[in-house]
Amino acid sequence: MNDYRHSPPNRPATLPAAPDRRRVLDVVTAALDATGERWAWQGAADAPDRWVADSGPKDLDIWFADPLTGADAVEAIGRSLDCARVADADDPRRLRHVSLAVRTETGLAVVDITHGDLFVGPVLLIPAPQILIDPGSHRLTGAAAVADLLIRPVLRGRLPDRPRLDAARAAWASADPDHRAALARRLTAQLGGWVAGELIAVAGGAAPGAGLPR
Repeated sequence: MNDYRHSPPNRPATLPAAPDRRRVLDVVTAALDATGERWAWQGAADAPDRWVADSGPKDLDIWFADPLTGADAVEAIGRSLDCARVADADDPRRLRHVSLAVRTETGLAVVDITHGDLFVGPVLLIPAPQILIDPGSHRLTGAAAVADLLIRPVLRGRLPDRPRLDAARAAWASADPDHRAALARRLTAQLGGWVAGELIAVAGGAAPGAGLPR
């Protein structure tokens, strides 16, 4: 009979040096590209570079086409990086996303991958089939960009800074008129005419009203 009470524990080999955030960004980008699905960075145009330069808890936000199943980007990232899944929300009535905490040389960093429809809480902004992206820059375009750059932060309680607001207005000006109308109807049905009207007016270039967050 073997006595395991004094056996040394099975310890993993020494972990390799943690990568810097640029390496993490490269791994994430490669994993997303390898799926062959549509995906895009969320937030301001310089958000990925700011995330690389940061050492704080701010997420690297990504939108990915549905579904995240099988040999997907999340699994590929997990094979290449020392990370853990810290959130996995999959209620189709709300924002669906997976959050990964990744070990880096400056501490833990968070990669958050939204998949499917764009929501803020229970408020549907853009259904996934209507989300347009620029495949070269991996940026959201049109009404989806307006939802991400302007409406999402306002519904979370803050007005975006001027560069982000200007980008949202440029996206609104170039958006398909049918997509603009659909977004306005969707917001009106869920938020009421005043809030929807204020958001659409700001997207069109008006100064934010006193009732919107500052």
